[in-house]
Amino acid sequence: MPKLTINGRTIEVAAGTTLMDAARRLGIEIPTLCHAQGIRPLTSCMVCVVKETKGGKLMPSCSALAEEGMEIDTACEEVAAARRNVLEMLLSEHVGDCEAPCRQICPASLDISAMMSRIALGDHEGAARIAREQLTLPATLGYVCSAPCERGCHRAAKDSALQIRELHRRMAEDAMGAITPETEAPTGKRVAIVGASAAGLAAAFMLRKRGHACRVFDKAPVAGRIIREFAEDTLDPRVLDAEIAMIQRMGAEFQLNCEVGTDVSLDTLRRENDAVLITCDDLDASGEGIFTAVEFPMTVNAVAEGKAAADQVIRCLAGLPSHRRVRAFNSQLGSLRPEELDAFLTRLDPVHATKKTLIATLLKAVLGKPFHKPSPIPNAPSLEDPREEASRCLHCTCLKPVTCRLRRYATEYAATQTVFRLAERSNVPAASRFDDVVFEPGKCIRCGLCIEVGRASGEPNTMAFEGRGYSVRVKPPFEQELRVALASNAGRCVHVCPTGALSFRQGEVHEA
Repeated sequence: MPKLTINGRTIEVAAGTTLMDAARRLGIEIPTLCHAQGIRPLTSCMVCVVKETKGGKLMPSCSALAEEGMEIDTACEEVAAARRNVLEMLLSEHVGDCEAPCRQICPASLDISAMMSRIALGDHEGAARIAREQLTLPATLGYVCSAPCERGCHRAAKDSALQIRELHRRMAEDAMGAITPETEAPTGKRVAIVGASAAGLAAAFMLRKRGHACRVFDKAPVAGRIIREFAEDTLDPRVLDAEIAMIQRMGAEFQLNCEVGTDVSLDTLRRENDAVLITCDDLDASGEGIFTAVEFPMTVNAVAEGKAAADQVIRCLAGLPSHRRVRAFNSQLGSLRPEELDAFLTRLDPVHATKKTLIATLLKAVLGKPFHKPSPIPNAPSLEDPREEASRCLHCTCLKPVTCRLRRYATEYAATQTVFRLAERSNVPAASRFDDVVFEPGKCIRCGLCIEVGRASGEPNTMAFEGRGYSVRVKPPFEQELRVALASNAGRCVHVCPTGALSFRQGEVHEA
């Protein structure tokens, strides 16, 4: 039984144990894109390289065997640089968005694709909940937001951008009285929030959701003063009042006509609360337990700021260190080219338009719940049928934004997409579907795992490599349909696929 050291720790393993398995026994995870339990080592990605320090060699840990006296380093800068190079070569060929451009542009990170799916299926309450959870003030923002998300909508390349702002406004207004977001059990912690406009309201919303008591102070006679002044000509105050009332129903307290520093001192707030969050410009303070957020003029930016500040407060109250949230790697297509539009639509459904219309008709017949328009409000843009509009969504976001290991490692190793890209990106190739599984060849890294799954199953005509050298691709053999190549292996293939190349159509849900 060979004895070796990994990152300075000694371990004895059975003969024939790989370095990756030996490291796992020590609780050391080594990244890999081409290895899966029960499948022979393929050594096709080389992301799992480690360094044997005695000889100075880099070797693939998924296939290299443990030997007596080895000294292995899995985390030195040389190893990290080698992994980053491999990732950047893979990313240079990657054709797809990690997140839809509309969500990337939205300062509050609204999951627009998920909201559109709910609307298209007739689940307006579900859509309203998504908008409420991520925008805090979705109805108000439906009037005052400049809708930067719509400027990034890929659908505009085919006809026109989706009316995202109008849709989240309509959903939120429809469910205004029916939905009060759930809150966690009381924590016994209290937070004072200074400033009752967008940032303060968003922070109060987030803190109450996590069970923290909070009181919002403002020198104005009404909450939301800055929003009201900013959108005096476009916003019916009843909309904002209703959304503030919703935050009150969640348990947030408001103390208005109260100027901190004059009517109540900051020291008093700090003494009586576990934390103080300042969201106004005219109070400058710092110290332990005091947090700040900027009340940006653009309301959606202020909401995003309030959410981020609340996250820091929540971490502090939980005894966790403050941290700067790392922005996840995001592959971006940029503008869609005219010749890509038809291919892009195939990832949704080969009969996209026809099927969407049929689903909408069936839902209306089965549910018997036609859409009821909200009471007319001055200056509101018109939208005849929210479900029809939502069904136009291309759902550009990757279907595996959470479990995609290529994205996770690109984030971890700070890899970039353009280092090895010497020309324009490739066109988006047509996707294909089999039942609930989608295959997007533009995201395939040719690891070979789906091929191995098919080979182990013994079924004929499973996924295969085509071509040689740089042009090699993974696809169904002999121009057969995806259903033939995947057959009974579809679920297993999705599970082992390290990217969004093979995924389930319903996709994954991730936090804002």
